[in-house]
Amino acid sequence: MCRRAESCRYFPEDPLSHVQRELPRYQSSLTSAESYNILTVQYLNRPMTCVTFITIDGRRMAVQVQSGSTVLEAAHANDVPMLGTCGGSLVCGTCHVKIGADARAQLTPPSEDEEDTLDLAFGVCSDSRLGCQVKIDDALEGVEIRLAPTMQSG
Repeated sequence: MCRRAESCRYFPEDPLSHVQRELPRYQSSLTSAESYNILTVQYLNRPMTCVTFITIDGRRMAVQVQSGSTVLEAAHANDVPMLGTCGGSLVCGTCHVKIGADARAQLTPPSEDEEDTLDLAFGVCSDSRLGCQVKIDDALEGVEIRLAPTMQSG
């Protein structure tokens, strides 16, 4: 099973960076110390899900990511060559990926904004989604995510 595969790597984001990013949402109701403690525990206890990225040249990269991360965040955290130029603001389409029908059935449907951005991407098909809009959770355990040709970096 992928979750136990030695080829998987854990999501390398530093817990402190996560807390610093999420802290402003909680500061109005809690002290900073309380927020830090709560968010650190939440971060460290998030379940891991194994996904496999397939690069343009066919290389398979099995990685473990924390549930709730987007495909784009997981790719960047694990050195997968995905651009994501706009940082998830739905304007560039450079995080275009292809996800099989079985896994797509587990996802929320694409928003109108995502579909509009995909209309501008190269090589779009029924399997196409934007990595910045796809959240990874346990339902996607073992999913294969194929990078689209527009993803080639460097």
